Amino acid sequence: MQRFLQFVTLLAVLGSARVASAQGQVTAQVISLGRWSGTLRGQTINSAGDQSRFSGSVEILPLPDREGRFRVRITLSTGDHEVSDMEWSISPGRCGTQLQLILPPASMPPLEVRSGGTADMQYEGVINLTTQMTYHVPVFQGGHSQQNMVACANLKFEAPR
Repeated sequence: MQRFLQFVTLLAVLGSARVASAQGQVTAQVISLGRWSGTLRGQTINSAGDQSRFSGSVEILPLPDREGRFRVRITLSTGDHEVSDMEWSISPGRCGTQLQLILPPASMPPLEVRSGGTADMQYEGVINLTTQMTYHVPVFQGGHSQQNMVACANLKFEAPR
């Protein structure tokens, strides 16, 4: 009888692992076929003046055959104003909500602003994203706290067509 119970327990564990694995594969397949994107807009959170000059775009694409790895592309215009390099990250929720940074801004490649006030950046790495949540990309100048945010993009997941 004890062997029978051990066998039944083993079958239950293996069955639940298969279900979890199948669910993970479905999520990975959905993510690998879709993308997140958003439009950067200036934020008025920073008391340094008019932030409406900031604009740009964000696109996050899964890398094929590399589960959990994504390519992030950010383009930014500072409205012809020269500013120092800027940091960025990804946070759950929408712009204006409490920051819970998924990526450490100091470890990400900065947005290097060229003369003329434009910047573009590409990053590839592991990012823990799920299609069941909303995210935003904050851009920071002079530190990476809420009051240093100068631009933000609400990300929208777009399933493949």
